Amino acid sequence: MSTVAGAAEGLDLGTAFASVDQAVKAAGSNTFVAQYGDWYKKLNDDASNAMGAMLNKRSTPEEFMDAAQQIADGIAQDSSVKKYHR
Repeated sequence: MSTVAGAAEGLDLGTAFASVDQAVKAAGSNTFVAQYGDWYKKLNDDASNAMGAMLNKRSTPEEFMDAAQQIADGIAQDSSVKKYHR
């Protein structure tokens, strides 16, 4: 998906793009932008590292989920980290 509205208009980018484009259009205003990467950089970085380990078969999906939960819990419990709300 392009970040520039209308940038893909009239282009044949294949069935995968067409499927995503249809889903986004069908969702209308029921979409969101994940902002945790900007709001919680350490969470983003650590979770990305854990995801990389899983994708490279250095850990299992279960281990990734456990690691991601521990990272999120640590951020939640850290009073020095500003908490954001939508």
